[in-house]
Amino acid sequence: MSQMNPNFWWLYTLMYPLGGLADDDAYIGTFDWLNPNDEAAMRGLIREHFVTSANTMHPRIRERVLLTYRYFLSKPYDDWGDLFDSNLFPFEHPDDPRDFFLWLFQECFPTEAWLLPNWETYELKVDIDEPHRLDSEIYLSATGDRVNIATDGIDGNRRDLPTHPGSAQTPPPKLS
Repeated sequence: MSQMNPNFWWLYTLMYPLGGLADDDAYIGTFDWLNPNDEAAMRGLIREHFVTSANTMHPRIRERVLLTYRYFLSKPYDDWGDLFDSNLFPFEHPDDPRDFFLWLFQECFPTEAWLLPNWETYELKVDIDEPHRLDSEIYLSATGDRVNIATDGIDGNRRDLPTHPGSAQTPPPKLS
């Protein structure tokens, strides 16, 4: 049985280029001309603003984004409007919000099929930390940088953190 992590983070990954701009005064009104039900116009917007980001994705992230989009596009899912609106795009969604996500997938991954056969056979393994963990692994493998912000701080100066019971290190003294 195949497994997947149905983490919405993987859906949001494709939406970064214009996500949140509905709150940016510089973008308010910029896309008023756009008819969200005009497929050609929406696909043009996607090609102009989203495809470059998708093309530069690390292969391991791309793999998860593809699987997550295929899963959600293939199964019955009714919250496409909420998903779209939560990204605060500076334009409206089509009457059928799922269309935007299908067009987004098709434009960003033109050689990939969006349909996931047998989606119902996937075992769901929810792991909310996977995107952050994977991002750290990719960064470490690319840079060799072993700075751990939790212990080394942003400036790289080592800080000794108290250990917890069960740790291999000696726990800090108890406070009275």
